[in-house]
Parts: sequence; C-alpha cells; structure tokens
Amino acid sequence: MRLSNRDAKEFYEIWFRLLRTVNENHNISPTLTEFVYGEVDILEESKIRDYIWTRPEAIDEVIADYEKAGFNERELSVLEAWRNKYAYSEFILVEHRSNHTIFMNTKDDNRLYAVHGIFDSLKKIYPARLVPMTMKTALIPFKNKIIYDGIFSDISTDEHETPHEMLHQTYREAKKKWGTSFTLPDRR
Repeated sequence: MRLSNRDAKEFYEIWFRLLRTVNENHNISPTLTEFVYGEVDILEESKIRDYIWTRPEAIDEVIADYEKAGFNERELSVLEAWRNKYAYSEFILVEHRSNHTIFMNTKDDNRLYAVHGIFDSLKKIYPARLVPMTMKTALIPFKNKIIYDGIFSDISTDEHETPHEMLHQTYREAKKKWGTSFTLPDRR
C-alpha cells in the first residue's frame, strides 16, 4: 500500500526539486529555500503546491528548461506524466483495501482512484477509525501507481460532512458506474 523506500526517496527528490524550481521562478514563498523531507514548513510547501496544480504551466516552464533545474531524462518523463495526468481536488478517503486506498473525487462525478502511500501506507496515516476523511490533495502517477503529492489538506468535516449511509450509497453507485481507476485521466 506504499512505495518502496527507494521509490519514495526518488519521488521526494523529484518533487522537492520541482517545488524549489517553481518557487524560485515565481517567488511564491521567499522564506522557503530548503526542501528536506520532514523539515519543510508544510504551510509554505502547500502554497507552492497549490500554485503548481492551479497553474500547471509552471511545470511546463520547468520541463522546457529541465537541465537547468538539474533534472535528467528519466526525471523529465516523471514531470511530463505529472503535467499530463493529475487530479487536484477534494477527495473523500472512503476505504482501505489490502493493496491500496480508495479516494472518491467529490468534484469529478465521484470517480474512484486506487491510491498508494509514499513512505507510509495511507492506512497507517489515516487509520480505519478516521475513515471516511475529506481532504484536498493532488493525485499523481509514479512508478505505475497513483500516489498523492505529499500533502493532505484536511477539510473540516463540519462543512463537508455527509451522512454515512448517503456516502456509502454514493460510493456503491460510483463503483458500479466507474469502477476503481488505477490510472489518472489525461489533462491535455
């Protein structure tokens, strides 16, 4: 239900380099200059993340000059995949399964996605007692899996609370209509 440690480290190397480059290009968070796992100010990182997913042309800029930012050809293909296939939205984490966690996109006709954790399984981060959980994040492809971009913005359940039976009915209808997707839609 998560990436291998090697793949997780690779993800964060690419992700933090993208954040740093976009931040330098657009001066989103002038105080944030170091991007180290576990040591990044999550609020400042979130500002850059929100900028990227609401203005994906920022990724295009990095891709156009990928060597300057220190990306190699393999990492460039990861950036291109993120640019072309992502879902940035409000999601409901609805169920943990043995190999992934199901996220329902509340803004995209309740489509369901099979999502993996990065360093930790999502079941460890959000135990079953906390499910369902509403959050904002970006789902992105990595190593033939769907992961999240490293940041969850929890959304107050008071504002978005759906009665459990209604949520379960919506989830059943979405499973029947769409099934669970193991890939993300093409954005271009």
